[in-house]
Amino acid sequence: MVLTAAENQGESCMLCQHRYHCMAMLGLSLQQLKQYRRAEAMLKKSVIYAKSLLKGKIVKASDLYIEGLTEMELKYSMAECHIVIGQPNLALSVLETVGPRSRSIKFNMLLGNLYQQSGMERSAISAFKEVLKECPCAIEAAEKLLMLRLPLSEVTHIMSSGDSPPPEWLLTFVKGLSARANRDFSSSVSTLRQLEEHSPLRNNAHLLATLGITYYMQGDEKCAMPVLQKAHELEPLSMEGVAMLGSLYYSDHRIKELEVLAAATVSVSENSAHPWILLAYYCHVSKRTTKAIYFAHKACSIDPLSVEGLLLKGGLLLELKKMQEAALHYREAMQLAPHRFEPYKVVTRTIFSISNKSEIIMLQSDNEF
Repeated sequence: MVLTAAENQGESCMLCQHRYHCMAMLGLSLQQLKQYRRAEAMLKKSVIYAKSLLKGKIVKASDLYIEGLTEMELKYSMAECHIVIGQPNLALSVLETVGPRSRSIKFNMLLGNLYQQSGMERSAISAFKEVLKECPCAIEAAEKLLMLRLPLSEVTHIMSSGDSPPPEWLLTFVKGLSARANRDFSSSVSTLRQLEEHSPLRNNAHLLATLGITYYMQGDEKCAMPVLQKAHELEPLSMEGVAMLGSLYYSDHRIKELEVLAAATVSVSENSAHPWILLAYYCHVSKRTTKAIYFAHKACSIDPLSVEGLLLKGGLLLELKKMQEAALHYREAMQLAPHRFEPYKVVTRTIFSISNKSEIIMLQSDNEF
């Protein structure tokens, strides 16, 4: 209503910069209310209006772009909206319109993730490097760079280039992540176990979750389960590793434990992919495949970059003989996490189980593994 009045009465009702602020805050509010299409449209309108004011020299940039309402921040929110409604390419296009010097740490992190999802590895590496330069202790950025085959020496050099060197335990932790990224799971497990047993990080939930995930990637489900269980007990509100723990419960037919884990995770947050992944596992093991597909789809909608969500949905689609759709999900999961063994295992098993040669050719051509 205020914006309509401002449009009809001009500056006699509201100053131009205040009108921009009102438009921008409305767009951000709509995003919080999960009205993503309306939010994106209003944020885009705000950005265009701000540019017209600056081009006409009607207001100063310092009066227009106040904290929280800069062009970079609005475009970041626009990209988030595009991602949620399944438009990652549009999200990437929006982010690329912001100059490198104006990009924040979280901006570069999202940009790097989208570049990685799109297979643009060199651009992803550049974005993650910027994150690590600004925040040398950003473990997620360091892990992303290692997964993109950047040498450990280069990653640790970036981390150590700041005013204060990172603690030794952090560099050891990154060394463990590097071994995992290079598929040397035995070395990774050894490094992480040593860190857990002989450092100030004993009983740290994040370290234990990382160790449990590494066991899982190694295919050692027997060791992975108790470690992931302990991590969850230490930090029951953390989502780290719960999807893999749910996968282990599912494969071991521990229906009761899976039900309890799913309920606990849903109570923490419904805005993460993890609770919906666990609900999908629970429905599938309970022979409710339709609901399982629905929850898996919801998980992927909430977080299109969720490897666990993509793998789960791909597996469910494969079970329903929807080969091409399943192949797309597995290909995307492999793009995000080429070190994960599940897509290779499932596709190999599927090829051996298919008797129709034409179906085998179709599956192989779709995946190009």
